Amino acid sequence: MLLQKIEGNKYLVVAYVEEAADGDESIVALDDLRSLGQKYSGSIKGIISLFKIYAKYGRMQPDGVTQSHMHHANYEPDILEFIKGKVRVFCFVDKGGMVVLTNSGLKKGQKASSKDVSKAIKVFRKYHSAKLAGDIEFLEKE
Repeated sequence: MLLQKIEGNKYLVVAYVEEAADGDESIVALDDLRSLGQKYSGSIKGIISLFKIYAKYGRMQPDGVTQSHMHHANYEPDILEFIKGKVRVFCFVDKGGMVVLTNSGLKKGQKASSKDVSKAIKVFRKYHSAKLAGDIEFLEKE
């Protein structure tokens, strides 16, 4: 499994890289954000700043990412979401506080989209299988 480094400091923020059969690679969470368009550019910039804050402080208060900007979208397995406006970036946290970004989307209702949560759970399971097999590769930040 490929993971792209997004931010690194005290904590590491990485994103799942999907590998297509033709050899193309897609950083799903970031590509999803790009597809949202100009209308959400302010929220997208806010989300990216949350990644930087998380990398530096984690969720430790007073400087870390607050619960209003990052909370559970699902329990069992633990899937979290970064939140800015209607924009959501789904993720999970591995031991040591490393965040793995899985996918992104827009808030459509009171609860997180079950489709987006299912995508995140699929990546969560794939990650843990790859980790057990020692098959995780990190790509440096572009």
